[in-house]
Amino acid sequence: EQEKVINFNEKGKRMVVFCTNVAETSLTIPNVRLVIDSGWAKEARYDVQCRLTVIETVRISRSSADQRKGRAGRTASGYCIRLYEDVELKRPNIEPEILRSSLDLVLLQLIRLSLDPKTFPFMDQPKSDIINNSIDLLTRLKCMDNQKITKRGELFTELGLDPRLSAFIVEIYTEYQSLLEYAAAIVAILSAPGTVFFMGGATQEAKQEAKNRV
Repeated sequence: EQEKVINFNEKGKRMVVFCTNVAETSLTIPNVRLVIDSGWAKEARYDVQCRLTVIETVRISRSSADQRKGRAGRTASGYCIRLYEDVELKRPNIEPEILRSSLDLVLLQLIRLSLDPKTFPFMDQPKSDIINNSIDLLTRLKCMDNQKITKRGELFTELGLDPRLSAFIVEIYTEYQSLLEYAAAIVAILSAPGTVFFMGGATQEAKQEAKNRV
């Protein structure tokens, strides 16, 4: 789909592109003359209470607004229409991902390197309660003992999954090997970006895209 947009060259036709904030920096669409900016974006944030990563619709930052404006006028004169007022841009920059993501696996990898997560000099320092919650979880999952990684914890870092998913896979492998294939499918679904489910009446293309995520 991206290739169709980037290589569009049909003369006499106007191309209209609906895109997410991936087009701010990761994708450059040539010959854009007009950008209509809604001022909203979907961001993944880690909910400490629920221990889940949730997708929220939030106001963009000022830096994101500038990036969106810069999509127009790169190869010719262009315009940006903003569907909001400047006063609504309360954040100067996007919050660093480490401050809105689960740290469970990151901290486990630090512990494997014999580094103390509580004193590690992060470029953007996470809140102490988030670090403490992750350490508590890793202890309950038997990934660490007396601030040192266990054999089980080393295995989890090799798997590279959320430690809770790694624990699920290990338990199934240990106790119910006949169900391992189903467990792996469940973990794949939970690890896939976005959703793998679709509404009734979805096109075959949408169904295949959901399947490919798994």
